[in-house]
This record gives sequence, structure tokens and C-alpha cells, in this order.
Amino acid sequence: MKVSKSLCFSAALLQLITVFATLVGCSPAMIPSLANHGVSGVWVREDDAYQGWVIEIQETSPDEFEAKSLWVPSVAREMYSFQIGEKKMRRLSKRKDGTYTLEGLQRFDDGSPSYSLSEATLATKNRMIIIDDNSQGQIGDRQVWRRVDAQEATMAYADYGHGKIAANIESFDQAAAAYKKAVLRLQKEKDMAQHRDLANELAWQLATSKNEKIHNPKLALSLLPALQTWYSHIDTAAAVHAANGDFEKARTLQEEAIAGINADDAEQVYLRNNGLNENNILLQLGLKFMNSGMKSQFIERLELYEKNQAYRD
Repeated sequence: MKVSKSLCFSAALLQLITVFATLVGCSPAMIPSLANHGVSGVWVREDDAYQGWVIEIQETSPDEFEAKSLWVPSVAREMYSFQIGEKKMRRLSKRKDGTYTLEGLQRFDDGSPSYSLSEATLATKNRMIIIDDNSQGQIGDRQVWRRVDAQEATMAYADYGHGKIAANIESFDQAAAAYKKAVLRLQKEKDMAQHRDLANELAWQLATSKNEKIHNPKLALSLLPALQTWYSHIDTAAAVHAANGDFEKARTLQEEAIAGINADDAEQVYLRNNGLNENNILLQLGLKFMNSGMKSQFIERLELYEKNQAYRD
């Protein structure tokens, strides 16, 4: 299933006003200045609230940097409408003491700014502490980020983000290469299912893309062992089987996906499986609204499979 932009809950969005977010209990004064260590590279957030958020920081001019999201955890996407590649750091500048000032965000799609002010300090070469100080009242919000090693599995998320951003600007050769690189990284993992959300999104892109350079049903098929048994992943598995010409399997799975999204506890199942509070009434209502639109999409795909036609997005 394609991950769609969901309802934006404005009160909670204030807590995500920068692409970075919370942890650690020390102030900048307690952290040694390491002016010789740069911030360029891929970083992953390590605290509990938004663990797994992946960004890339690039130097755009001497001591000026830009950051973009390459992977956004489901909690941020589904609850607050943060998306891969949509937001970037408006300005990130290095100061003489070796710390960095982060000023605001800017959307990739329409360029609209969202202002905040944060301070980043390198605790070590590969660990960054960010202390948020913005106008929304989140004073002193502390965050921990770790620089990603080029060989670790987290780079698969970065590869996927590069692919998504490339596809958005119609650089399809680059997108296809990035997606394939992400899949190859996942295939090296002993337990690919621990990266189930990434596998789900990759499989969807490879199976349903209308662009022939990205469309790769056989590669998508290799990701199915990582998918789970709730309706959004079953919908993806059905699309993968249809793309590979197994319409009988696709029909069976799509019927399961429809039954799952129609179940009385569908919203609780989705929240639970994505690490969210399944008893949160506000989230349940938001998902009910989102699922009402998805149900018709599920049925339309089933009708395609009954005609032995694959779904292309």
C-alpha cells in the first residue's frame, strides 16, 4: 500500500517544528566543542520519540549547510504529515566555537517557511546533540543523532529516500538505482522483517510504478518475506503478486486486505502495529477518515485483479 499523507494534527505538529527531535540531559556548555569535525553526512535519530528518522546534511557553501529528510518514521508521517524529502533545513551555519545554529525549515514543494531556532553541538565526531529553542514553547527540547556508517543497514533507508526524491524530480534512472541499492542492502540482513516498513514501501514502488525504469516486480517479490499480516502490508503483497502475473494469489490477498480494513478493530490494529497508542481516540478518528478513502482503493484494485490486470500507481 502506498503511504499517503494523513491528517495533520496541528497541536502535535508544534512538537515537530524542526526535522530533528528529543533526548539527552546535558546542555551545550557541558559538551566539548569539536570545531574540526563537520556535520556533513547521513544521521539517524536515536531517542525513543522519533527513533529511526534519517536525514542527510550537505555543505552548500563554506560553513553553510542544508538538511533533508531521507526517511521519516511512521509516527511522524501518519500523525503529523511529515514526508520524505518535503522539508529541508532553511539555514544551518557553523559558529566560531564549533557549534551550529539551525534556523527554520522550508518545504520542498511550495517553499513556505516554518521558523524555529535550534543549536547543534557535536559531542563526538559521530554524535550530535540538538537543543531546540523555538517560538512554539518547546524550549530546551533535547535530541540525539548518530552519524550513520556507510555499511550499516540504516543506509538502506537513506538509499530509499534518495530514490523518492529523485523520482519526484523525474530522475528515474537515479531513482531506480537507489531503490535497487536499498533492496540489496536489506537482502544482506539476517532478519529483513525488522525493516518491515521500508520493505513495504520499496515493494510498493517497485511493483506499482508506472515508470518502466523503476517498475521491477521480480525485485519486489524478494521483499515479501519482510511484510506483515495487517491490511496495509497485505494490500502491498497483493499488488506484488499481480505485477508478477499471479492474479489468483493477488485476488485472495486483496480480499484479506479488504476484510482487514473493514474489521471493527482496524484502526487499533494499524496503530498497534506501527508503535502508536491504539487507545488514542483522536488517532482512531483520523485513521477512520483515512481508511474510508482507502477502502474504495482496495476494492478498485480487487476489481483489476479479477480482470487479470495489475495495478500501476
